[in-house]
Amino acid sequence: MPGDALAPSSAQAAAFIQELINSDIRDAVVCPGSRSQALALVLAAAEQDGLIRLHVRIDERSAAFLALGLARASGRPVLVVTTSGSAVANLWPAVIEAHHDGVPLLLVTADRPAELIGVGANQATHQEGIFGFAVRESLHVDAPSEQTLEHDCYQARQVALGAIRAASWGRPGPVHVNMAYREPLSGGQARVLRPSPGWSRAVKPDPLDAEHTDVEVGDGTLVVAGVGAGPAAAEFAQQHRLPLIAEVVSGARAGSTVVPHYRGALRAPASGQVRRVVVFGRPTLSREVTALLSRTDLDILVVDPVHVEPIRFTAETRVVDAVRGHGAASDSWLNSWCARPRPNVPDEDPRAVVADAVWRTGDPGSPLFVAASGMVRVLDEWATPLARPVFSNRGLAGIDGSISTAIGVAHSSGLPARALVGDLAFLHDVGGLYLPDTENRPQVQIVVVNDHGGTIFRSLEVARADPALFERVVETPQHVDVESLAAAYSWPYVRLEPSQLAAALLERGTGIFEVPVA
Repeated sequence: MPGDALAPSSAQAAAFIQELINSDIRDAVVCPGSRSQALALVLAAAEQDGLIRLHVRIDERSAAFLALGLARASGRPVLVVTTSGSAVANLWPAVIEAHHDGVPLLLVTADRPAELIGVGANQATHQEGIFGFAVRESLHVDAPSEQTLEHDCYQARQVALGAIRAASWGRPGPVHVNMAYREPLSGGQARVLRPSPGWSRAVKPDPLDAEHTDVEVGDGTLVVAGVGAGPAAAEFAQQHRLPLIAEVVSGARAGSTVVPHYRGALRAPASGQVRRVVVFGRPTLSREVTALLSRTDLDILVVDPVHVEPIRFTAETRVVDAVRGHGAASDSWLNSWCARPRPNVPDEDPRAVVADAVWRTGDPGSPLFVAASGMVRVLDEWATPLARPVFSNRGLAGIDGSISTAIGVAHSSGLPARALVGDLAFLHDVGGLYLPDTENRPQVQIVVVNDHGGTIFRSLEVARADPALFERVVETPQHVDVESLAAAYSWPYVRLEPSQLAAALLERGTGIFEVPVA
């Protein structure tokens, strides 16, 4: 392009980003790449103008999980921009997690133009539809040209608006927009405008026709809260004086009806008297809850207003948008579950000591991210009732992207956050520790419980049948120097005994807290 003339790629990118800004998109994560430069440069200019918060990451997998954490904590779609080729494939782990857990992500991937697909061109593959079933919509924007630029920009704006609606309304989740570009890949000063005060295309989930299902509750009724349940489960249980089985990742472990150490309670005789269970969210943590919900003699009502993948525990399970309870349980029914003595955290169990320190130390209103490792179950066993916001990647319960998701949660909340991870979850996303010097660092404490391998798998039969093979390919022992990794990524670091953790979390700020356990 001669001089400072605006290249078609930059003009179209600006039109696309303008519509996202108009729709109140507030966060964007950008990965470096030449094919996506027009989008990246427009977003950088928008950040300079105070229109968006920009996060730059060199690893597309970590970038996608950062966006996942931002979207989890805010409930709003977050934009991820990548270049073409293998960069797109690296989004897949976060995309499939977002699909199963209903997290709104907007994945924008730059691509070669149509004439370079399928002919052996460099960094070119078939990107359209690459995410298959895991996205709510898969959209494509053709490469713009000077001859059709007005129409190309209009099309880009319409696609942006459609993508936002698909990600946010009805069934929230990831949406893919594939945008082709020809050279020149950028040129000229492309900027977006600030929306007029009081006007925006506000991003709000479609108010589903939340038809309430009426249900009689009382003695014989339990409330179970899994991941994604939120305060609604605790409020329902409190209102009707119902025993509440609340997983620690549910965000519902609060109130006077929470059942302490619920796994033991579900093994006690009183569990045989359960006749109806109202489920909020998706339970994933304990075999006792799974066993309860597998009974064919129960009336099971699952409250799921989104229906991403409706849970059906038995053929009799009913899935509803919302529930309206009638009645209340007697004192004797509630006390048979909740009046059990709550044992103290055992000092001889280092994992329990760590879990208790992470859970109860500091501001209960600050967010906590828990990785899908053995520690989430320890925390689930010992965490006392506390109205604390908890986040976890339980859509597929993988250890992928734990650090990046936690940092996204911290960025979004604006509050000091905390992450509890095992050593393998930490190592799996160690690249997520990279934070550019040009960006504000979030306040986050990462507690790494280091037992030097995947000890969560020791309950498997193979651990006893063939210990040598088990250790090699399942437990995967590791002896990585966590302190050196922290130094390499410029993170404050401290190594602690379990009994020292609570005081250190109060005294220190952001950093990595390694707690070795036998």
